[in-house]
Amino acid sequence: MSQNVEATTLVPHGLIFLCDPTAIIDVPADTSAAPVLSTANCASLWTVHEVDGPTTLVLCETYDGDDCKLIFQGSLTATGRKLGFSTSSGERIIEVDLDDEVAEVTVYSNDPSEPTKIVCVAAPLRP
Repeated sequence: MSQNVEATTLVPHGLIFLCDPTAIIDVPADTSAAPVLSTANCASLWTVHEVDGPTTLVLCETYDGDDCKLIFQGSLTATGRKLGFSTSSGERIIEVDLDDEVAEVTVYSNDPSEPTKIVCVAAPLRP
């Protein structure tokens, strides 16, 4: 069974984190330095600011769309075997279960610095 979880929401401060929302994470030191930064267990991603409209966030196993470009590829440690998007205040937006404590992720967005859509392909997801 494949998982595909999606949410459209206003993003406070135009910043989200891709991480295990159940774990203590190491947030990149200066999230204002670049649109995409990462540590071993967290990726910070800029989005359109909440006053400029909503952002669609997607967690899935495959992505075949052509409306987004690759912005990040790497491994994220997820000790609680969960992966999700959260706000800069730590509020969970969406999440999925993982089969392992390390997720191989590929992240796409429809704009390099102020996207209104971010897609994260993660493996392995728990069936």
